[in-house]
Amino acid sequence: MADSRESEADFKDRLHAKLQNSGELEKLKQTLRDRLQECGWTDSMRKICKEKVRASSIENVSIDDLVNEVTPIGRDQVPAEIKNEILLKLRAFLDEEA
Repeated sequence: MADSRESEADFKDRLHAKLQNSGELEKLKQTLRDRLQECGWTDSMRKICKEKVRASSIENVSIDDLVNEVTPIGRDQVPAEIKNEILLKLRAFLDEEA
């Protein structure tokens, strides 16, 4: 079982390196940023963060705590269409590299 996780980690490392070296990683990130902005996700997350800070008082909130608290919310709120679009682009990249 440990070997399976290590090989998955190795695969992810190799994939990340290929994406980065080819410039595809930055393209995927930009596509994601653009789509999240277009659908209002960015504004929604900004509002959630402001609400969390107001509820806790700014003096009692660290960036790390805020990130840990809102990350699961943010991931859940990414529209399925955007996740699928990024996944399809990633698969296309893998097909080209194979």
